Amino acid sequence: MRHGKLGGKLGRGAVALEVLDALRRREGRAKRLGWVAVKAVALRDPRVLLALLLVALVLLIVALITMAVFTIFYRGGGRSDAPSSAAGLDIPAAYLPLYHQAVAARCPKYPAMLLAAIGKVETDHGRSGLPGVASGQNEAGAAGPMQIGIGGAAGNTWAGYGVDGNGDGKVSVYDPADAIHTAAVIECAWWDKTPGDLWNAVFRYNHGPGAQPVKGDGYTTKVQDWYLRYSLANLGGAAGVRGDDYPYRHCVPSCVVTLEGGGKAALVAGATPDEYGYYLAECVSFVAHRLAQDGRTGFATLGNAFEWLGNATRRGKRASGTPRVGDVAYWARVSDDVLPFGHVAYVAAVHPNGDVLVEEYNWNLDHRYGTRVLSSAKRNLPTAYIRF
Repeated sequence: MRHGKLGGKLGRGAVALEVLDALRRREGRAKRLGWVAVKAVALRDPRVLLALLLVALVLLIVALITMAVFTIFYRGGGRSDAPSSAAGLDIPAAYLPLYHQAVAARCPKYPAMLLAAIGKVETDHGRSGLPGVASGQNEAGAAGPMQIGIGGAAGNTWAGYGVDGNGDGKVSVYDPADAIHTAAVIECAWWDKTPGDLWNAVFRYNHGPGAQPVKGDGYTTKVQDWYLRYSLANLGGAAGVRGDDYPYRHCVPSCVVTLEGGGKAALVAGATPDEYGYYLAECVSFVAHRLAQDGRTGFATLGNAFEWLGNATRRGKRASGTPRVGDVAYWARVSDDVLPFGHVAYVAAVHPNGDVLVEEYNWNLDHRYGTRVLSSAKRNLPTAYIRF
């Protein structure tokens, strides 16, 4: 079965509501009634109120310090290239600061998250198990987490550019700090320092300093995709990708929750309806979750994904060919074999070049979360964007 199946309306019965509440308790989310109870206890006991105020003060101080450090640390050469939430979720904690330190020290005007995107495409930030990442070299002669040439077809780029990135007195292509700092040196040397030449520099990183950039190059396109995900500046200051916070993600393929009365209830992805009338872990259920987070209305019980456009416009919602953050990307039904239920996704970011970053569920028929970059070059643009 393809995307966007509608689940029947969720009944208002006590058991159905208990199931939803039980799942949310399992997710550890504070309930409104629970907060009311805390306030009641605090009012009865001044010591509890004082303790809560102290905790709030500590959290505020920590948040302010974090923001200050974040602002200072992630600014290099006057350029802000703070990581998006997607970058924080995907890039290993040991690698994220290295990308920023490398550009700050070696090429301050180069975007740190672009360097991180190269690291992602090359070896998944050193997590790839392919030959040449942790030792040896690949068939082209590239090595280390940034896959820099040490001989063979890739040439010995390391010999001319390798630097000691962490000050340990050693220069190793397999050391993440050394490799990332060296990659920053290479990009800076092969870039003419104008924004328009950035992607040419990325192309040269993969093909060599003398290579003539080719429009639509697969390597450059992959790096662009990850840069769009990683850079907060690319997202126009928006939050961008929020990550998989879907409340029913643990119910794939199924889960069992405990009701307040002690009973049990089974929830099944693609079969149990959510509170908006859509089957769990389908694309429509995830998008409904996002729209609810945004405070939107009129998105419940719209039908299968391919029915969303017609039903939403009948409810007074607008459709457009121009995306904006918070819109719903809508794909119409194609045939019984291609998108038979249509598909919907949430627009998380819109790049200045027109690329669109979406969050979604079940695109690959696995009831799982994912992100994609949509563009005319990829020929994967949706039928329309629905504005709730």
